Amino acid sequence: TGEKAAFGGFDMDGESVRDHADTFGLSSTVTTGDDIRFWAGAAFANRSAAPFYVTESGALVATSATISGAITATSGAIGGFSIGADYVRDAANSMGLASTVTGADDVRFWAGATYANRATAPFRVYESGAIVATSATITIATLGGFDVGSDYIRDAANSFGLASTVT
Repeated sequence: TGEKAAFGGFDMDGESVRDHADTFGLSSTVTTGDDIRFWAGAAFANRSAAPFYVTESGALVATSATISGAITATSGAIGGFSIGADYVRDAANSMGLASTVTGADDVRFWAGATYANRATAPFRVYESGAIVATSATITIATLGGFDVGSDYIRDAANSFGLASTVT
C-alpha cells in the first residue's frame, strides 16, 4: 500500500497502472459508484471525461468508434432516431419502422402519425407489401406490363392504351 513502481513505460501505484504520460491506464479505485476500470485519452484524475473508457458494470464510452459485427439495441438513439424494443422512429415521433409481430398484417413503415397511431398513418406499408398513401403523386410507373403516366396508361410497346388528354 502506498508503494510506487515504474516498469516498461508504465507507472504503478496502489490504485492504478498508467503510462508515463498519464493518458491511459487501468484502475482499481473502489467507490460506491460504477467505477472506471480502463480509460484512454485523459489523465487519471479526469478519466471520467476520457474519450474512451469502460466501467466495472461494462458500460462503454467511445466518442469515435468503428464497431463491426452484431449490435443489439432495444433502447437509445442513433442519428436523431429513437430506438425502442420494436421500432426505430424519428425524434418527432411522426415516422418510423416497426418490427411488431401480432400475427396480423402489421405496419412496417409509416409516416404522418405517431408510433401508437401508425395503423392510420397517411402513409404506411404493411408486411404483406400493401401500401396506403392518402396523398401520392406518381409520375411514371409500370403496372402489370403497362406504363402508367400522369395522363395515360399504355402497353410497353405503345401500341394501345388510354389517355386523359384531348388532342
